[in-house]
Amino acid sequence: LVPAVIYGLYGLILAVQFKKHPSSSASGQSRHMSMREAFMVTQKDHLFTIALVGITLCTFGYSQFSSTFPQYMAQNPLISNGTKLYGLMLTLNAIVVLATQFPIVHFAKRFSPLCSLMLGNVMVSISMAIFTISHGVSSLVMIVVTFTIGEVLLFSMMDLFVDQIAKPGLKGTYFGAIGFSQLGNVIGPWIGGLCIDLFGAGRPIFIFSVLSGITLLGLPFLAFAYRQMKTEITKHRSGLEKPL
Repeated sequence: LVPAVIYGLYGLILAVQFKKHPSSSASGQSRHMSMREAFMVTQKDHLFTIALVGITLCTFGYSQFSSTFPQYMAQNPLISNGTKLYGLMLTLNAIVVLATQFPIVHFAKRFSPLCSLMLGNVMVSISMAIFTISHGVSSLVMIVVTFTIGEVLLFSMMDLFVDQIAKPGLKGTYFGAIGFSQLGNVIGPWIGGLCIDLFGAGRPIFIFSVLSGITLLGLPFLAFAYRQMKTEITKHRSGLEKPL
C-alpha cells in the first residue's frame, strides 16, 4: 500500500509537470516516431547496437540479485535463515547505494562512460563468483558491496553514454531504444531459475559460475564499442584539424 500511494503521488506530479511544461511534440513542433522507425534508426548505428548487446548482458547479471539470489538463499540447505539474510542484503544494498553513488559517479565522470560500464560488468560478475566459494557473513557483505558498486556504475553511466552517442534530434529515440536492454531482465531470472533446478541449490559453484560467465560475455562487446568510439572521435578530430 505504501508503494502504491508513492507511485500515485508520482503520477500526479508527472501529470502536473507535463501540463505545465508541454512537450514539443504536443505543440506540433515534431512528430511521434514509431517503434519500427526507432529500431531502424538505432540499428544503423553499429556502435550503439554493439554497446546495446553488452549492456543487455550487464542487465542480465543485475537481474540475478532480485531473482536468483533470494531463491538460492531460501533453498540452500547449508544456509540457515536464508530469507532473513537476504532481507539484510537488500537493506545493505540500499545503504551502499546511498553512501557511494555520489563519489562513484563524480569519479567515473573523468573517464568514458563505456569504461565505467565495463568496470560495472566486471564487478557484478565478481559478486556472483564470490558466491561460488563462500557463504559467511563477511562474504555476503563483500558480495553486496561489490554488486552495488557495479550496479551504480552501470545505471548511472548508461544514461550518460546514450546522451553522448545519440545523434542530434534523436536523443529521445536513443533513450527509448536503450530500453531493449531490459531483455536481460526478462531472460536473467529464467536462466537463473533453470540453473537452480538443474544443479540444485546446494551446488553454487555451478549455478553462479554459469551466471557470472554469461554476464562477463558483455565485456568484449563493451570493449569493442569503446575501441570503435575512440576511433570515431580520433577521425572526427583529425577532420577538424585539417587546414582549410
